[in-house]
Amino acid sequence: EQLEQCQAEMRAGSVAPVLATMRQLYQSESARLVGECARLRSGWATTLQHAEELDKRAKAAVASVATAQKAVHASAAAAEQARGKQLDLAKQLSTSQARCAALEKSLAKATADAAKVAAAAVP
Repeated sequence: EQLEQCQAEMRAGSVAPVLATMRQLYQSESARLVGECARLRSGWATTLQHAEELDKRAKAAVASVATAQKAVHASAAAAEQARGKQLDLAKQLSTSQARCAALEKSLAKATADAAKVAAAAVP
């Protein structure tokens, strides 16, 4: 609308009103752009703040995962160590059972021998 008015005034030969209208257009457009820039800067500041918060959360999550991984590795190492001890105890148990069986066999033989000796000693 103002542009059409400027064009009409220029055709009529009036330069001063055209310049005044152009100045007014420039000032209103400049004010609009300054406001738009301020709005964008505010938006970028908010976005940057959110990005920094997300970055902190991501770093905390990575640290938490690393801690959890260390705990899992330590637990796995402890489980492996416990399994090794369990195998050692199983071997010891097997050896002890074999010794007990041998002692029971020896005791049975000694008991039988003692019974024979006792039977032979009785008239």
